[in-house]
Amino acid sequence: MSIDSFPKIAFLKFPDNRQLEIHYDPKLGFSLSFESAPLDDVSEKVNVTIVYENHEVLFENINLLEAIRITKNFLKSPALMICPAGINILNKRNDNERLLYLEKIKEILNSSDFYLEKVKRIRSMKEAGKKNLSPEESLLTGVIEKGFVVDEIVIIGTPNEGKEERYKHLVFLEHSFRSYFNVEKIEIEHIEFYPNREETYSVLFTELWRTLQKIISRTKKTTIINATSSYKIITSLLTIMMLYFKKSGFYTFEKSNNILEIPSFGLDWNYSYLDEIMPQIKALKSGKSSFLEITEELQGIYLDGKTSYYPLEEIERLYHEKRDVPFDYGGKYIEVLDNEELKSYLESGVKKRWTHMWIGDQIPETVEHSQRHSRRLMNLAYHTMRVMGLNRFANLKNPDQEYIDGISYLDLFLFLLGISIYVHDLGHVYPILKVKNREYILEGFPPLIRDLHSELTVSLIESGEYNVLAEEKPFDSESKSLRDIFKEKTKEIVEAVKLICRYHRRNLPIEDDFMEEKRLMKIFNLDTNPLVEVVLNKITDENLQEVTVRAAKWLQFIDGLDVQADRVITDSYQKMRVERTANEISYLQKKIEGKKLSIPHGDAKKIEQLLKDIFSLKDKILSSDKNVAKEIESKAKELEKVLYEAAEKDIERFLKSSEAEIVSKIAFKARQFVHFNKHRAVSSIMPVMFRNNTLFIKIFPNPSFNMKDELQKIKEDIEEEHKRSHLKDDFEIEVIINERN
Repeated sequence: MSIDSFPKIAFLKFPDNRQLEIHYDPKLGFSLSFESAPLDDVSEKVNVTIVYENHEVLFENINLLEAIRITKNFLKSPALMICPAGINILNKRNDNERLLYLEKIKEILNSSDFYLEKVKRIRSMKEAGKKNLSPEESLLTGVIEKGFVVDEIVIIGTPNEGKEERYKHLVFLEHSFRSYFNVEKIEIEHIEFYPNREETYSVLFTELWRTLQKIISRTKKTTIINATSSYKIITSLLTIMMLYFKKSGFYTFEKSNNILEIPSFGLDWNYSYLDEIMPQIKALKSGKSSFLEITEELQGIYLDGKTSYYPLEEIERLYHEKRDVPFDYGGKYIEVLDNEELKSYLESGVKKRWTHMWIGDQIPETVEHSQRHSRRLMNLAYHTMRVMGLNRFANLKNPDQEYIDGISYLDLFLFLLGISIYVHDLGHVYPILKVKNREYILEGFPPLIRDLHSELTVSLIESGEYNVLAEEKPFDSESKSLRDIFKEKTKEIVEAVKLICRYHRRNLPIEDDFMEEKRLMKIFNLDTNPLVEVVLNKITDENLQEVTVRAAKWLQFIDGLDVQADRVITDSYQKMRVERTANEISYLQKKIEGKKLSIPHGDAKKIEQLLKDIFSLKDKILSSDKNVAKEIESKAKELEKVLYEAAEKDIERFLKSSEAEIVSKIAFKARQFVHFNKHRAVSSIMPVMFRNNTLFIKIFPNPSFNMKDELQKIKEDIEEEHKRSHLKDDFEIEVIINERN
């Protein structure tokens, strides 16, 4: 295995024979695995041996976290370093101590030692001489000491004003990087910035932005940024930009040999502010407004009255993109795919179609099922892949074999799962159930929409309304239609999506004949055969059959993992939702008060008693008694059962009954309170490790809403979902409720 091959695995071995296993894949990032934690305090000093392939390097008396980071930095190498350059090297190029120090580095890097052995030797070098290095050389030395293999550097250079040879400092710096640090690939980007020329100020930010964006977009390498050298204004701006681009930077202090890492983070533009000023920017650009007519604070960004200090065109593009999808949409998952056409399709589907389909949700009083739910599922899938490894997650017989030119079955699996994650719940917004040659309008009957939303999703896709899958017409100009991508195989791709979505609920079995709602499926004469049988008749390609079943299993399982406080949005939203739902039951109660209910084939006496119990409990729902939600849910569940018994006898009359509609709404709303509490009990659920064929999943409780019984029930539900999805046949799980505060 070479430094460029992936995935990579390294081990940290400790004197007590415990070891930490570190996996790295550039698409999925890092995952750690261990039998027992080496230390509770990762800042503690240890003796640790880093093992990579057949190489072992002992680091003594080293901070454990530092040892982990050295290993990670090595694994994610080779790296590209972006290096703004100052003129300091002109004053130090002939310094003897500097040259002696650089010769020692050169000797070590040219040796035949394993790279981490070289890192260890450089870390142990005496400090004398290091202080004489230029800031650029000092930082590169520090980066190597951190474990990085830097094989490419882009120097961002400004001219040395007033000198005949304006770029001589860049020549010396390039020579140093090549001769002493063995960096073969070096490029120089020039920025014409002069501190004494005001006319160059306004383009500094935009030129730096353009340069950084160009460098980062063209490479897949780990990219790190020198945040030390050159003019302070340049390093300050680069620090802001690197946080935006989610890249790490390094800084060296003038009177210290220590190196500070500025870790990557999700800095972004202030979109609420942009929302306020964007109309003025557009008016100014279009000539409909003059410079003196825009607000004073906006005038300030035009340093010369006409050229913006900031890259407004790029900011405007990002602003409009955020208006479509204001939050994360599962971008990390999409980036795992290799095929660019599939990635563009998924991204456009999310941003231009599926996110906006939730206008008109038929059951808005439930916990959140829309774009944030789908985004969380994308992230859960991504992190499960990260800890398991991509091939182990997919577990296909022929992952690298091509379905069509340029699309492997592994990519197809990720593609179909990604579509289904966003589409599987869209039945909530479509009330027409189509079964063979019959149509049933389920609007107004939320229990039926909830229990049959997977069937409604299939009906929605088959209807052709809303261009849900872009079968013939692309979502936008940035992507292709399914027909453009899959040609004559489009029909079976659509069939695969329908099957994955249809079998994501417990209503239907994937491999056996277990079902929760046999009565409901019988009422509408729906096919209840297991997916493994149905797929044989719907899809002829054996590998695609396997992909479809595998994707359905994962969708069913990760759908059950999304049990967390984010599904009730915020605490204030949750409180209002509870109060609103209780009041909505009261409004419906008034519509039937004093009336003798006459639901076709319904047990009127039983229905009236259950309604009476629900109305009584509803008045207590805002109390602090957590058992009220469970009691009202039990009564509502029983009421739904009575309603389904009536529907089974004559579904046509049942759906036409206004009284059946009102009672159905009451029963449905009354069942939501327990779900609000269930989701509120959990801060997050995260797959944390895969070891010995076992996926370890941690439940992190919500510290402000501690309900041990709810947490235990969630744990049991996840274990049951693992069993029902038949992923248990493939690997075990261990669900852990995190007890730490």
